[in-house]
Amino acid sequence: MIEEAEREEFREHARREGRSLSEWLREAGRQRVAATRPRRLESREDLEGFFAAMDRLHAGEPREEDWPTQKERIGRSRVRGLPDV
Repeated sequence: MIEEAEREEFREHARREGRSLSEWLREAGRQRVAATRPRRLESREDLEGFFAAMDRLHAGEPREEDWPTQKERIGRSRVRGLPDV
């Protein structure tokens, strides 16, 4: 159920876009579903863009340790269990 005020607000947005309320709501739903899907990395540019976005998101945070250090930590955790963090 949609409250009357909310329905009228949606209807006004739909009207401005030249759409019916149903069409507008379906499109809003499709956009919301699409936004939650994992994005596929299909090219080198996609991959570079992903890493650039992660760099921006985590700016100022320490980078991951190098692989030999991570591998050693994994090995230790298998023997002693995971550390209390």
